[in-house]
Amino acid sequence: MIHLVCNGQQLSIDAEETLVSGTVGRYTFDLETDEAWTGLALKVIFRGSGKTIEVEYAGAALVPWEVLQNSGTLSISVVGHAEGEQYPTMYAPGNSTLFVF
Repeated sequence: MIHLVCNGQQLSIDAEETLVSGTVGRYTFDLETDEAWTGLALKVIFRGSGKTIEVEYAGAALVPWEVLQNSGTLSISVVGHAEGEQYPTMYAPGNSTLFVF
């Protein structure tokens, strides 16, 4: 399980397992947010293996296999959106990236 935590626009990641390239249907993620995210629809964005995949967040879900095809960096961000409003997390090396072996 990859646990994502949004405190304001800062994202932190806690990965409980090593990510191995080529794995499909095994790694899950969940998301915890603070009150700044109340009322926003949430989208989790994964960037890895030369692909960007967006996942509408409605509860724990699978990490998209497409971003795990090759070893390298996996970047994650979260965007909250509502009518006329967008609230993204920032990409911060070390805080919003994982390595896929």
